[in-house]
Amino acid sequence: AAPRARAAMRRVQILDSLLSERLESLQSSSTFETGLLLAQNGSQADTVLHLIPTPSSDEDGSVPGSVDASWMMTHADAVSHMLPGGIAVLGAYLFSPCAKFPALEVKLRPVLAAALKRLNGVDEAQAVLLLLPTDARKASARVLAANSPSMKPLELNTISTPPQLHCLEATWSFTAQLWLQPADGGGPAQLAQLRRQMAPTLALLEATEATIGGVRHAAGATFSQLALCGPQQPHQVRLFHPVNCLEADGGDDPPLGTATSVATVRLAGLVRGRAFAGGKDRVCDGLRSLRRDLARTVDRRLVLLLDEVAEEEGCDSRSPLPAGEARSWPLPRRAHFEVEGGLSLCDYLTEGEDTSEFGDKVAEVLGGQLAPTTGGFSNADLEALLWPEAPAHKVPAPPQDDSQRAAAAPPPGKAPAPAARDVASVLALGKGKQGGLPLAAIAAIAIAVAAVAAASLFTILGTAGGGDLAASVNVGEARGLADEMGAGEG
Repeated sequence: AAPRARAAMRRVQILDSLLSERLESLQSSSTFETGLLLAQNGSQADTVLHLIPTPSSDEDGSVPGSVDASWMMTHADAVSHMLPGGIAVLGAYLFSPCAKFPALEVKLRPVLAAALKRLNGVDEAQAVLLLLPTDARKASARVLAANSPSMKPLELNTISTPPQLHCLEATWSFTAQLWLQPADGGGPAQLAQLRRQMAPTLALLEATEATIGGVRHAAGATFSQLALCGPQQPHQVRLFHPVNCLEADGGDDPPLGTATSVATVRLAGLVRGRAFAGGKDRVCDGLRSLRRDLARTVDRRLVLLLDEVAEEEGCDSRSPLPAGEARSWPLPRRAHFEVEGGLSLCDYLTEGEDTSEFGDKVAEVLGGQLAPTTGGFSNADLEALLWPEAPAHKVPAPPQDDSQRAAAAPPPGKAPAPAARDVASVLALGKGKQGGLPLAAIAAIAIAVAAVAAASLFTILGTAGGGDLAASVNVGEARGLADEMGAGEG
């Protein structure tokens, strides 16, 4: 067969005033600086929106005027977790004398390779290095493409008017029942087990159909055909999946004949996602970015929660969720905040986190030029940002056997404790039933979108040595959600 022709390289563009003003500012106040390129990944072009300087490192022995690739990659990871769909760390920038560019480019290659890896969902992905000289007037750029052994020159296109970004917003309603085996003894870590079993559920999300404002657009439609909707009034997207396709295999059953206990996990709730697209971008590409943002936010909350539990309990980070005891933890909530340029970014607030530190954390990662405030968000500000993920669901009480019910019974004359409580999102752990049959891991998904309060629920139902829990009940609950939220209308 004849070899496939290589697709044309994606265009990279930047606002002329952003480039010239930043170069002029650096030349008047600095002698060296590195940072990250924040860009919108379009259908055919990447548009640089902001330059985020590398924050100072607290490490002893750091040399001024040198490249710390490891610290830059750590910074890039932190920034990436604050980005909605369609927005990415495209690469890095360097401000230094021209004579130092070749040597410093070599040191920055790991930063670009890491950025390229994060862009694996972008067609013809490429990482960009923007070179800003201290001793010349014109900037230049280099590019690292996938499967390329070396960096190559890149033509940098400038645009005269700021890009008009369309904001898409959706809430995803989902239910998945999973299971965990002990992570000690060389077994997979708990996070890896959950990720593997969530893959079929996320595949169903990827396969959904979508409407924007109640309209399903043709495959070749672009956002220029839609009214411009920014972060304050985003396009409302609804995602649909036929009810007969809602069931998914959540992973392999626990091994037969093992005496090792297995914890059953129920993951359910509502999460909010956002994505941004340019006017020339295809609608289908913007929707794909939105679906991936929804998948990423679920994963990010799991990571943050398991890290927090491991730190608080002082336990093994591979297996932070204890088995065989009733516990619960709220999941982090996601706050979207608007920044300049018609864009909104986000960060997560964990239960008990000091709200006064939220703004400082954002400013530390994004820099004072991009962060909305440098003095922190007030409690009222944060509540306004978090309201779409305010309490909206009841957390079911963990399952109990007869002895547990008797122990939990209230004394005579006292009202029983409530079986459920209002939460934004929670991970609840309870002891389950023991049995001799393998526990089937079943996931079900129901998807809907509306500008309403959103919440998520993460429940560990119990432990079992191969349990006989009524999985059909959980599937039935998920089908009910599908019917209620209109997921079967597709």
